[in-house]
Amino acid sequence: MNAADRQGARFGTADQHNEVTVVIVTFNSLGRIDPLLASLRGELGDQSMRVIVADNGSDDDIVGYLGTNHPDVVALPTGGNLGYAAAINIALRELGPTRAVLVLNPDTVVQRASVSRLLATLDTPGCGAVVPRLNNEDGTLYTSLRREPTLLTAIGDALLGARLRARPGRLSETVFDAGSYARPHDIDWATGAALMIDIAVVRRVGPWDERYFLYSEETDYCRRIRKAGFTVRYEPAAVVVHEQGASGASPRLNALSAVNRVRYARKFHSRAYAAAFRAVAVVAEVLRVNRPENALALRYVLAESTWGRLPRAHPRRAPSFGYLVPEFPGQTHAFFWREIVELRRQGALPHVVSTRLPPPSITSHEWSAEAIRATTYLGRPTVRAVAGAARALVAALLRGRLGAVRRELAKPPESPAQRVAILIGGALLTATARRQGWSHVHVHSCAGSARIALIARLLGGPTYSLTLHGSLPDYGSHQPAKWSNASFALIITKDLLGSAHETLGDAMPAAVSIAPMGVDPESLQRDSGYSPWDGHGEARVFSCGRLNPAKGHDTLIRAVAALGAEGLPVRLVIAGEDEEGGTGYRATLERLIDELGLRARVELLGAVDEGAVRAQLERAHVFALASHAEPLGVAIMEAMAMAAPVVIGDGGGVRELVDDGNSGLLVDPESVAAVASGIRRVLTDGELAQRLGRTGRERVRAEFGSAKSAGVLLRNVQSL
Repeated sequence: MNAADRQGARFGTADQHNEVTVVIVTFNSLGRIDPLLASLRGELGDQSMRVIVADNGSDDDIVGYLGTNHPDVVALPTGGNLGYAAAINIALRELGPTRAVLVLNPDTVVQRASVSRLLATLDTPGCGAVVPRLNNEDGTLYTSLRREPTLLTAIGDALLGARLRARPGRLSETVFDAGSYARPHDIDWATGAALMIDIAVVRRVGPWDERYFLYSEETDYCRRIRKAGFTVRYEPAAVVVHEQGASGASPRLNALSAVNRVRYARKFHSRAYAAAFRAVAVVAEVLRVNRPENALALRYVLAESTWGRLPRAHPRRAPSFGYLVPEFPGQTHAFFWREIVELRRQGALPHVVSTRLPPPSITSHEWSAEAIRATTYLGRPTVRAVAGAARALVAALLRGRLGAVRRELAKPPESPAQRVAILIGGALLTATARRQGWSHVHVHSCAGSARIALIARLLGGPTYSLTLHGSLPDYGSHQPAKWSNASFALIITKDLLGSAHETLGDAMPAAVSIAPMGVDPESLQRDSGYSPWDGHGEARVFSCGRLNPAKGHDTLIRAVAALGAEGLPVRLVIAGEDEEGGTGYRATLERLIDELGLRARVELLGAVDEGAVRAQLERAHVFALASHAEPLGVAIMEAMAMAAPVVIGDGGGVRELVDDGNSGLLVDPESVAAVASGIRRVLTDGELAQRLGRTGRERVRAEFGSAKSAGVLLRNVQSL
């Protein structure tokens, strides 16, 4: 029985709202984690709480220990000893819906009711962050409060150190006055063993500065909180016990602390001020040069050329792997590009591979040219690639692998020509992996590309993994073989996960994770606030999706006709193109528009870039999509991120994105009357429209960022 079961109190999960998300950074901290987690479990009666442990490459297998003994704790390997700030930033990418983030050292214990007291303090007007009273293990006060570093405080600390504690505050960075620890008040900053931050401030201030590695990062972060217009508050009613020195100490860490203070001065002050600050730092170490740790610090502060030898991030080798998307970049592939960019930001090296280049008419993204340059296309191989594929086939023959390949390809319903194409594709993928130096490929499809990856694996090529984006039957035959040979799989919704288990049974790989598609909320910002329709002028409705019967555009067009018949001046704009580049289903919709006399009220934009979509969302009074079974819906996420109220067909996995009546409206996608009614409600109730838009944006920001899906994929690749 694990600790959570024994104590009967379990931490929350990412798919629920947690009032507090606790972030703990560990480095060889296994011996201290249980008391801290036990103290946090004692707080669960007062508020919901989720716990993320970001481990900086420990040697004590704390990640495995947490998985066995605390399975309700998110154990998050950072990829190496990256430093305190970097580990916090990695954990912050995993936040679900939450009110606040509580950053704790692993060598702390939270006293009863302290978390709720910190939360209550966050309700103080203007408060952006709050720190508790820190006690030593023997119950005595630890002087944790600090003033903003200045030349005067640096001079006072250099000359007097901890002596003459009653000196004027301007001559000491540390607050020694006992009275200051007895009352709540605003402060400059405090030592970073415990800090609770409002989630709005986390998003406003941005990531912690990773250049410090250790020390001064909390000084920097608190200064940026204050600069953003918020206060940092001290709350003595909340108490955290901190085992001083348990986080580790050494002469080189002491030197790093001294150097980082100089770095901080350089970041926020003039060159002359920073030079004077550095001179005072030299004096401080000279006055204590008889101590070995100060003598070493003096050498480092004096010689800037040695700063690179101080402790700094030591990431593991960046994971390099293939990233296979069929017909990339297509009109609905913005999500993939965002994930590729995010994977690179998180330190991975994804090598983009695709089957073939789609028609130019549906590659209209502003990033398309860059994506094409970065992609290796199996469908147009170079002479070098063909030679490599031939070598891969010969090697497979010599190693006796072609029998398994032949048996797999003999399975119906593929034609002989299709089998040859798949075999060649598998050999080319194998050669590409060997040439580019990666041993795994993630396939963002379960159709033909997955078949190619399977054959490549049987030829002795890279391992592979899959992402399921929609209903499994839509991806064709051979699913048990594709899945049973995969190293792991990602599925975008719980609904699809359940269906895959029912269909595949034992063919499911051992490792399967939920990884919703996502957007970058920061790039989806409005130039001005959302304004509902005021009853004057056109009521603007926007939709975005491939021109395909499953998207329900015909129902949406008929709904616009019905609303027009009621006297509502609705104008509908649809972004998206059919799979044939404009010669397929688009013609059917054009005929429908003409039959209904809506040429002046409905516009088909075709495939457009993300900038054009943002511009349309900026102008729209409502976003509508009558899709019959939308798996999840990146276009819906984009609209919600832009605070546009959404009216969505109730089918597929959209209920995992849209909470009906709260973050959007769900309607029967096959009922013209239901779709029209949903649009009418939003257009005629401005308060409802604003609430749906506001709540929808909050939901997307909290749960559907592309950083999250990239993180899930990267962790699975790293676990291979």
